[in-house]
Amino acid sequence: PKVRIRDFYVQADLGENYQDGILSVTVELKNKVLQLEAEAVTVEMQLRDGKNGIVVQDIKDLALRGKDRAVLNFEKNISNPEKWTAETPSLYSLLLILRNSLGQIEEVVTCQTGFRRIEIRHGLFLINGVAVRLKGTNRHEHDGYTAHVLSDELLLKDITLLKQFNFNAVRTSHYPNDPRWYDLCDRYGIYLVDEANIESHGMGYGENSL
Repeated sequence: PKVRIRDFYVQADLGENYQDGILSVTVELKNKVLQLEAEAVTVEMQLRDGKNGIVVQDIKDLALRGKDRAVLNFEKNISNPEKWTAETPSLYSLLLILRNSLGQIEEVVTCQTGFRRIEIRHGLFLINGVAVRLKGTNRHEHDGYTAHVLSDELLLKDITLLKQFNFNAVRTSHYPNDPRWYDLCDRYGIYLVDEANIESHGMGYGENSL
C-alpha cells in the first residue's frame, strides 16, 4: 500500500504492584509514494488473549503526504492480565490493522507479547517482584549434519532438552539467533540472554576492543 507500517515496538509492563498491566505500542508509518494529496488511513490496535478474545482495542486516524512518516502511540491499562514467567509463559497476541480511507484492510502485522517486569534490586534478579535463580546454559546454532542450518524440529528438540533438565535460561553465545528461537523461548518459558556479535575477548583489536 501507499502508506504502510514501517516498524512497531511493543512493551507489556506491569504496574508498581505487579498486578495490573501497562501496554505501550509505538507504530511508525511511512508514505512511500511522492504525491501532494495526503493519504488518509486508520490504524487499529488489538490485544487478544489465548482464546482469541479481544482484551483491549483502540483506533487512531491520520493522513500522510507523499514521503512523509508519522509515529502513533497507543497506551492502555490492562486489569490483572496473566503474567509471563518461565513457569507460566502466558502470551497475548497483538494485532495492528491498517485500513485505507474506504475502510478496506491494507495490511495486518502481529506479534506475541507477555506481561512481565524485570528488575535487579539489592543484588537480586526479580521477575514480577519475585527473586529468580537463573539455571542456564550456552547454546550455539550448530547441527552435526546441517551445520548452521537448523530445522524447526531441532529448535524444538533443544527447547525440550532445556525444560527436561530444569534449565530456565539460555545464552546465545556469541551472536543473535534465528528469530524462531526467540519465539520458542517465549512460548515455552525460557529466560534469554541475547548477545550481539561483538565478541573480542578484550584483545586483538587494540583501542577498538570492547
